[in-house]
Amino acid sequence: MESQKKIYDVAVNDLKYTNHIKNKEAYSCWHNMLKRCYSGKNKNYENITVCTEWLTYSSFLEWYEVNYIPQYHLDKDIVLSEGNDRIYSPETCLFVHPKVNQTFRVRDNVTGFCGVRINGKGFQAQITTNGELTPLGTFSTANEAHKKWQAEKILQIRKLIEEFKTETELCEALEGWVKIIEQDIKANQITKLH
Repeated sequence: MESQKKIYDVAVNDLKYTNHIKNKEAYSCWHNMLKRCYSGKNKNYENITVCTEWLTYSSFLEWYEVNYIPQYHLDKDIVLSEGNDRIYSPETCLFVHPKVNQTFRVRDNVTGFCGVRINGKGFQAQITTNGELTPLGTFSTANEAHKKWQAEKILQIRKLIEEFKTETELCEALEGWVKIIEQDIKANQITKLH
C-alpha cells in the first residue's frame, strides 16, 4: 500500500471525498488549523501544535460534525485546560462567535502587558470590542495601564457571558477567565491571554 503524502509533514487526509460539498468547510477548517501551526508562516503559532488524533482528517471531521456551529470560528484559547493551552485538541477547542474570538485575540506587544501600548505621554490602556480598539486612558506605568485593562476585560467578558448565556460550555470557559483575571488582580500579577 502506497503511503499518503503528509500535509505540512505531519498530517494525513485519509478521506477521498474532501471536495464533497458536505465536507468542504470542515476540510478548510482542518487545513487552516494545520497551516497556522506548521507552515512556518505565522509567528504567533510557532509553539502551538495539533493533537495526534487531529493529525488524521477523519478524526477531526468526526469531532467537527458534532461541534460545528455555522458562522463560528474554531478557537483554542478560551477553554482552560491544565497545561494544554498551546494545542488544538477536542479538550481545548470549541466553536465560538467571531465576537468572542476577537475578545481573546492577542496582538504583538512591546510592553509585555496585554492591553497596553506606549504612547508619547506614558502607557495607554486599550481594549478591542467588536473589532474596534478603544483607548481606556494613559497611565504613568505599564502596570497601572494593565490594571485598567484587567478591570475592563472582566466587564467585557461578563457582557459576553450574558449575551451567549445559552452556550453552556462557552460560558463556563468565560467564567474561568473572569476568575483568573480576578486572581491576577488580587495578586498584582500580569494577565496573559496566551
